[in-house]
Amino acid sequence: MADIDEVNKTEWENPDNWTSPGFYFSKRDTRWIVPKRNPVLGWTFNLGSKKGAWAMLLAFLIPAFIMTGIVVFIAMKVGH
Repeated sequence: MADIDEVNKTEWENPDNWTSPGFYFSKRDTRWIVPKRNPVLGWTFNLGSKKGAWAMLLAFLIPAFIMTGIVVFIAMKVGH
């Protein structure tokens, strides 16, 4: 377990695994959610893991579907 934790820590500390807007991508890191570079700002998804990539996709799609539903509902109400 200590080996995995050390790999995860090393990967998280590697600046090459971070993009400028704060996205994290590491296939070697086993976690799907990690603290942001500045942990005070919360957590982010590890886009290098399948679970993290799906979580990020759903985090954008679910609100988009909800907003689309609201807009369609309002448009239908206004149209009648």
